[in-house]
Amino acid sequence: PPERQLRALRVVELALARGGDAIEAHRRSVRTALRPLFPRADRLVKRELSRLLWYVGDTSIIDPLLDLMASDTGGRPPLGSGYFVRNPKYGAAVRDMIESAPRLERMHHAQMLLWLDDGWSVDQRRRYLELIADAMKHSRGGHQYNEFWNRIRGIALDQVPEDQRERFESIPAAPVPGLADGLPTPSGPGRDWSLGLEAALELVRQGLEGRDLLNGRTMYSAAGCVVCHRFNGEGGAIGPDLSSIGQRFTARDILDATLHPSRAISDQYQVTTLDLDNGSTLSGRIVSRDTTTTRIAPNLMKPTESIAVENASIRRERREPVSTMPSGLLNPLNEDELLDLLAYLVSGGERNGSTAQP
Repeated sequence: PPERQLRALRVVELALARGGDAIEAHRRSVRTALRPLFPRADRLVKRELSRLLWYVGDTSIIDPLLDLMASDTGGRPPLGSGYFVRNPKYGAAVRDMIESAPRLERMHHAQMLLWLDDGWSVDQRRRYLELIADAMKHSRGGHQYNEFWNRIRGIALDQVPEDQRERFESIPAAPVPGLADGLPTPSGPGRDWSLGLEAALELVRQGLEGRDLLNGRTMYSAAGCVVCHRFNGEGGAIGPDLSSIGQRFTARDILDATLHPSRAISDQYQVTTLDLDNGSTLSGRIVSRDTTTTRIAPNLMKPTESIAVENASIRRERREPVSTMPSGLLNPLNEDELLDLLAYLVSGGERNGSTAQP
């Protein structure tokens, strides 16, 4: 049964991982024993088999893995149309997500193939990159889903022999969309609110009752807050969740932190500058780092786009006295739009009714 097969494969994995020189002589016998089982096995067993066969260097799994990539067109749970009718607020978004379901199995098999450096034909490489492009064009996933695909594609292209790379680079890849793309535009006219904190506070003192919370929600997007901050389940996850900000801070605190984001900076949201050996510099938010590579997001309004830098090429690293949160985000808003936004934040985003408590 699949459960016992998974246990048996785990034993083999541990033996290969920990056996050292004593187990090296058994690689060929492992390959001979396991290859006939692939790819006819159960889905999870198939995953483990692909890992093991990659580890023992079996390049004959390239074509079967490409077939498995192609067979994953996204899992769509059976939902009746009534679900979307009953929930018009989220129904359309859920339906859209289901119609372009993420290709999770395809991503797994693509990763396994990525680890096979040798044994590729030109046609196999072309098919591999075309399947990645198809997944990026016709499927959606969670935060950084497309960026993961772009990373896989980038590493795959790096493995292509130099004299073949041009023909594969011409296979298009879907761009990583910026979270700021398609945001609504304030009516304005705006003003430089960073120079007028007291003027903004005087408006707030007049009260936030009766403000238009639906417009406040729109201004949350228009000001760019939605790019990095989640609020009641909506928005990015780069910055802190603001869902309960109205319970923890006053309107003055919220205004001051938004207008002057660099006055108090958490280490997690500080801009870092990397001086590189080639004389260039990169500034942005450090996304991740391991023993060999640092990923930095240089465009603060497109936080899902990042650049990989080899740690060995970093000559110096400097923490800047600047927050990753841009200043001037509220400047495009007029007085009413600013008050609607503050009322929306302070109220916790209540959408039943159109009034907010101060």
